[in-house]
Parts: sequence; C-alpha cells; structure tokens
Amino acid sequence: MIRAHDPASLWPDAREQTIHDALEVSASGVKPRAGGWDFSLRNGSDLPGAARLADSWLQLSLRPAGVRRKLTSPGLPWRMLETNATLPGNGKLVVDARTHRLYAAADVVLPEEAGHGDVPARVGDACRGLKLAVAWLACETDDVAEAPPAKKNDELGARLAERCREAGWPGKEQARGGLRIDLGERAPAIVSARDGGVHVSVGLAQTDDVPRASQRPLALFLIGLGAALRLVRPAVADGEVVLEAGFESLPSPAELARAFQACCVGVRTGAAEVRALLDADLAETYLALHGGAICNATRETEDE
Repeated sequence: MIRAHDPASLWPDAREQTIHDALEVSASGVKPRAGGWDFSLRNGSDLPGAARLADSWLQLSLRPAGVRRKLTSPGLPWRMLETNATLPGNGKLVVDARTHRLYAAADVVLPEEAGHGDVPARVGDACRGLKLAVAWLACETDDVAEAPPAKKNDELGARLAERCREAGWPGKEQARGGLRIDLGERAPAIVSARDGGVHVSVGLAQTDDVPRASQRPLALFLIGLGAALRLVRPAVADGEVVLEAGFESLPSPAELARAFQACCVGVRTGAAEVRALLDADLAETYLALHGGAICNATRETEDE
C-alpha cells in the first residue's frame, strides 16, 4: 500500500498540474473541464481544441468547424497520408468514424510515475503537429514539413537498442541501419534514429503496388483507421504505405512499448483490408459502399 506521505501517491494530482502547465506554454485559453481541458491554438485565428485524459493517455484534437480541403477531390485522401508523414509530434489527419468529418489529432503517452518522461515537451510537439495539420486543412499551406535540425544519430541509435530491450521488445540490427522488431504479426516494425528523434514504422504496402484506382479507397480506409488507433498514424513516405509513430527525442521504454502495441493493433485490424484494397475491383466496390457517406458528411461540414 502507498503511504499518504509517499510522493508517488500525489502523482495523479501532480500529473494534471503538469499537463495544465504544459498546455499553457503551448496554447492559450486553457480551461479545465470534466476529464480534460479546452484550449486554443493561434494560427491567424483561434483554433479551439480539446485535451482528454484516458488512463495513461492524453488525447489532443482540433476539430475545425469548416475546412476548405474537400474529400470529394479524388486525390485528397492520398495527399492526407503524405501530409501525415511530415507532421511533428505524431499529429495526424483523420476522419471521425461516426460523423465522417475531418479533424486533427495527436496522442501523448503519460508516464506512470512522477519524474518519468517529458510531458511538457511531448505536449508541445503535439500542439505543433495539430497546428500544422489544421493549417493544411485550411489550405494555408501545401508543405507542412519543418526543416529538421542537423543532428547526429549514432549515439541515439545505440541508446535506442537499450530502450527497446527495456520496453520488452528487443530488436535485431539491420544492415541498412535501425532495428527490426518482431511484433508477432506478418509485418515487423522498423525502429530508427532520425534527425535527433526516433521513428517507428510498419510497412503495409509498397506504393508501386497500389493501383491508381485503389489509392482513394485505400486512403479513406486508412484515415478512418487512424482515428481509432492511439499514437500511430497512417502515412505514405519513402515509397511505402505505413503505420508510424515519431518522437522528437529519445522515447521512454513506456512510449516505445505503446507504439509497438499500437502497431500490432493496427496490423491486426487493417492489414487484410489493405491487401484486399490493392485489388482495383474490390477497391471500387468499397468506394461505392463507403466513399459516398464520407464525402457527403464532409460536404455538410464545409457548408456550416
């Protein structure tokens, strides 16, 4: 039993204060509410956002009332996946499974004990990702990628192998660099040091294997799946369709473990569907059954 004077027993309250303080640094208008906070991010105008506590997660989202990007545009869903790959702080563009409306989301893994992890830095990274995602939705920019600082990855890579072992997911070094993590699924995770941070990804398909007729339905499926997954996001980068998570600095063992677990869930949930949607005929059927509802709901959002 934890004694009343044990500092660890105060962590739930300290955690909420830490999150509140971190939001005040990265956002404005921070107001506590049941289960989380409301806040705003400034990007020409105030963008209302919400942060919700869910066990050991902080889930952040920006749900703009109207967006100028149109899912009715055939190439837009695929471009959303390409844009996801450029967003910092695990920001992602997704579609609400219930309303089929576009929004931006990001997740932060909360440490179990006070003094572990860097919550303020992760919240700041997430807010940057959300802000850039919504700027893209508003057609304010087509290129959200930030020029990464030049950093050496050698030392980080060595520490990363140790962190993966501590997380309970030991990796096997690859000749081309990075670690290969056996997820117990068909697709392994690849973990690598990149620009001073860490990148976790699971390949779902090679872009060369995606027929043009499959791009839109596949992307619509994945951005819907992305809304259901914590921490990881669907993306298109370096010739691959992937599920990925990125950390701007060396992640904790808990963060790595959550990223691997989320990749497992994503592969188990979506890999078979991805393979099916590579068939142009099946993709056309999927689009006929589901694409109309998504695009009609998006039209309603744009008219608000």
